[in-house]
Amino acid sequence: MGCMRFLILAALLLSSCSKEEPAPPGIPAGTFAAGERDGLCISGLAGAQRAGFVLYGPGDTNCSASGRLEGSDGNWTLVPDGEGDCNIPLKVETGIIALGRVAPSCAYYCAPGVTFEGKSFQRVEWNSRQVADLAGDLLC
Repeated sequence: MGCMRFLILAALLLSSCSKEEPAPPGIPAGTFAAGERDGLCISGLAGAQRAGFVLYGPGDTNCSASGRLEGSDGNWTLVPDGEGDCNIPLKVETGIIALGRVAPSCAYYCAPGVTFEGKSFQRVEWNSRQVADLAGDLLC
């Protein structure tokens, strides 16, 4: 009888362990480009991913932001480190990431006359280039 109780208890414990929720899938890490200088990067594992981008207007005017990724199931948002309530929606398709609508709270991340709204980036060979801001600081 003791063995039977032990087996039942063991089965109950194993079944409770198997009900854990799997980690949500993230965006595949990598480097994305749009032209010679504009870039976007994704790093880290699902649930703790970071992203960053830089894109240039005339001369060295630019938009640049980096921070954590939030979301799942195709509804992703880049939440930049720093001031304000800026949230940048990302549209993710196979090999392409497009930046969404620019909220007024995101103006902090762009020089006058430069915007990131609707900008899209295409995946490039892994580590073929690093994404850095104008000062050379890596964004991922």
